[in-house]
Amino acid sequence: MPVSTFNLPRRFDETLLVCARRCAEVENQLANLGCRLTRARDGNRALGKIRRKTFDSAVLVSTGEQMDLVETILNLRDIRPSMPVIVVIDPNSSEPNVTARAIIALAIPEVPIFTLSDFQAQLDSIGDKKTRTTDD
Repeated sequence: MPVSTFNLPRRFDETLLVCARRCAEVENQLANLGCRLTRARDGNRALGKIRRKTFDSAVLVSTGEQMDLVETILNLRDIRPSMPVIVVIDPNSSEPNVTARAIIALAIPEVPIFTLSDFQAQLDSIGDKKTRTTDD
């Protein structure tokens, strides 16, 4: 199944990063873009944070064992329907990613799914546009 070709939202100022495992690459990419990151270690913690604060976007890498990606996405969208949710496929785990990608693509097709390298390319594109706007 192909990786999403959706464009990322233009605002990542306040970003909720949901990552149960080590995800330094994604964290660094967002920080380099100038995002203020709030990290949640699992889906349940992400829901708690989203209830208390408004975020420009949520980036999901892994959501822990108690709540899978699809369930986390649906719950986040119930609480903040207009907040963009993006999934970055965890490079350390391949089998669950194939299943999750297929389910998300069918059940929630408007949620973009990126590999780490595609996510970096999209962030670079946003960074270039921000730089151009600032320099003009």
